[in-house]
Amino acid sequence: MPPEYTIGYVMIAATVVLGAGFIFTALSARKGPDDYEPIHHAGYAVRRYWFVGVMCLGLIGFAFTLPHMANPLFRTPSPNDATVINVTGQQWSWTLSTDTIPANQDVVFRVTSDDVNHDFAIFDSSGNIVGQVQAMPGYVNSLYYKFSVPGTYTIRCLELCGLYHTAMVSSLTVTSAGG
Repeated sequence: MPPEYTIGYVMIAATVVLGAGFIFTALSARKGPDDYEPIHHAGYAVRRYWFVGVMCLGLIGFAFTLPHMANPLFRTPSPNDATVINVTGQQWSWTLSTDTIPANQDVVFRVTSDDVNHDFAIFDSSGNIVGQVQAMPGYVNSLYYKFSVPGTYTIRCLELCGLYHTAMVSSLTVTSAGG
């Protein structure tokens, strides 16, 4: 199971426990006015610990999932070390300078548009999005990625760009590192 799934399940469990704590606190606060002061102080103490605990879990979850995000923030390859693929979107197709690359190599997609805004998105064979960047006229946006799994990746537009938007599909072939 991928680490982001594990973290997701942990975050769901933490949310359930947090919700139970809030419900317990709300039900405890129903006691009469004479009993309110001790509950008030206890409630603030519980909330303080819950807040710190949830923040710590969130930061830990963020730290564990950050390296698995599509745009790695820890290391951006220089264009000299990476394969540069120039991508241009136009209604209703993608033009790539190359559509075949080797696996385990840094890739820089330099994405622009000739007409309207498009959203350049790459999907793996399971239909999961692996990277995405906006394609805008007059701008070049960069998407950095390293494809570790050989196969055919589907490129789609995620920005409604006109009548044939759904037909704006292309593909990218990732070959084994040796061949």
